[in-house]
Formats: sequence, C-alpha cells, structure tokens
Amino acid sequence: MPRSRPVAVADPAIPHLDDLFGPHVELVRRPGTSISRTDLARAEILLVRTVTRVSPELLDGTPVRFVGSPAAGTDHVDVEGLRSRGIVFAHAPGANAEAVAQWVVTALLFLSDERGLVLPGKVLGVVGRGHVGSRVARYGRALGMTVLVNDPPLERVGDQGPFVPLGDLLALSDWVTLHVPLTREGPDRTEWLLGPDAFARLRPSAFLLNSSRGEVVDEDALLASLAAGRLAGAALDVFAGEPDVDPAVVRAADLATPHIAGYSVEAKAAASLAVYRAAAAIFGWPAPPGAAALAGGPPASSLLVPPEDPAAALAATGLLEVSQSLRANPGEFTRLRASYRFRREIFRLPGYFATSHSA
Repeated sequence: MPRSRPVAVADPAIPHLDDLFGPHVELVRRPGTSISRTDLARAEILLVRTVTRVSPELLDGTPVRFVGSPAAGTDHVDVEGLRSRGIVFAHAPGANAEAVAQWVVTALLFLSDERGLVLPGKVLGVVGRGHVGSRVARYGRALGMTVLVNDPPLERVGDQGPFVPLGDLLALSDWVTLHVPLTREGPDRTEWLLGPDAFARLRPSAFLLNSSRGEVVDEDALLASLAAGRLAGAALDVFAGEPDVDPAVVRAADLATPHIAGYSVEAKAAASLAVYRAAAAIFGWPAPPGAAALAGGPPASSLLVPPEDPAAALAATGLLEVSQSLRANPGEFTRLRASYRFRREIFRLPGYFATSHSA
C-alpha cells in the first residue's frame, strides 16, 4: 500500500505552495491570522508567515513535527519551545536580503529626489551589517556615499569592520538605515534601540530608514523629533504593534509601506525554496526547481545604480503607490500587505548583477 501523503496546514499567502509542496502533501489552507490547534489535529507540517504566532501551546497535542516559515526573522516563533519538543523549525534568513536592500535604494532615491538633495558625498550610517546591511553598504558606496557601520556582535567576534560606535554613527550620518533583528534582552538588545537619547544625537538634516522591526524605534520619540524639526524625514516599512499601527506614525513618514520591503518575486521564490528544502530532507522529497525557474526567469529590464533617471527607477518599483495608499488609510495595513503585488528586483551595481539568488 502506498504511503499516504502528510497533511500540511499552510497560510495560503505563502508563494509557490502548489508548485513546491502540492505534489507531496495534502494541503489544508488556513488564514495565517486564525490558525488554531484544532486546524492542526491531523497535520505533520505547519507552514506560516510572520502573522502567525507559533508557540508550544499551539502545537501541543498535535502531530506537527515540522514548522516552516519563509521569512528572515524568527520573533513570531518560539524556536526554543519547538526544539525542546523535537519539532524541526526552518526559516529563510537572507532570502529577502536583496529585496530589502533594493527597498532602501528606492527610499534613498525617493527622499533625495523629493527634497532636491544629492547622495554622492553624503554619509550613510548602516546599523547592522548582516545579510541586508552588507548589501545596503555596497549600494551606498555605488551611489557615491561614505558608509559608516555599527554592529557590536560582529565587532566582538573579531570582524575587522571597520565599525563605529552607535552614538558616533548617529551624529555623523546624513542617512541612517536600520538592519538589526529584534532582540528584547541581553547585551545586544535592540528593542527601542532608537529612543529619545539616540534621536537627540541625530542631525536635524538627517533621514531615518527602518526596514528591520518596528519595535527597534521608539515611535513617540520619532514623532517628537519630526514635529520639532530635529529630524528631516523618515521612510518606514515596519511599525510597532503591527498590524495595529499608529496612524500618526504612518502619516508622518515620507515613505510608508506595509512591511513589504522583502516582497520581491525573487525573494519569495528563494524563501519558499529554503523551507521546501528543509522539509524535503525530513520527508524524503525530490530536489526542487531552481530559484530562477520558480521566479519566472530574470526581470525584463534592470537599472544600473546610480540610475540615470531616478523617477523611472521609482516608478518601476511601485512602492510609491502602496505608500500613498497606506498613508491615506493606515487602518488598511493588513489588506494592503496581503494584496501587494510582488515587485521584481531591478537594480544592479556596476559590474555586478545584484540579483544573486542561487539555483
């Protein structure tokens, strides 16, 4: 008798479910915001996005033995709780790094164009030099900017950097972009990393970009700084308390997007592939197609960075339209995020094609 296929409960918004998992599982689709223990009564596999909080309480008494999330972060999952119960967890660190870096490029182009500023010669402060931050630093240099980096964990393990203290980076930078995980305790705590004292160090002409986690920034301090003219502007993709975001914060940002910086065709293909590969190793499934094939091939066109026409670059990303919609309707955060049409990764560096997802 052929072995029955395992049941997989999955958020239907996860890309490529049918292509990757469909041939090997019995797919049961449930909205990510309402997955319950009852839904998992027969499931060996749970596939979620960041909107689903995965705790031992959700999984206790169920046959789930694999949890996959095609996301870079893990703060929506009790990883230690799962590990202690023998449940395998897989996610996709770095899969959306290029997409997020290109969101930062778009924000830099938009804000500089809107304010009549030039980027060459300006100082870009990168807080966190991981998968995303390292790419952002590379783009910053391609744009002719001086790049400063702060990353205490990397500095502590002997990485040569060079690195600068956070206070110095804030005081010296014309643009500050955040690329840290949300860490709530310990020596490298990032929760409320930018509070009143940090904002007081920023130049009044500086701009803040946040595509990491909303709780890294004290939003009251952000609003106060913008209102008092102690900060020139902000581009935000993440907000405290998502999806119940503060309308005042959304409207105060020059560019506000509903946590979709990592939403590119290439990133989503790579992230889903990472989770599939982890599951395939456990369940004995065959090798998947390559990321490029899953993404539908390379984009039709690419724009060299720095682009000759910033307006064309901005139009090609489609981010301004979703920003306008969110700023007009902050209460529609969840709908706008769910309905966002993934963009292609269109920027490339001179001599280096930036879309680097491997097959």
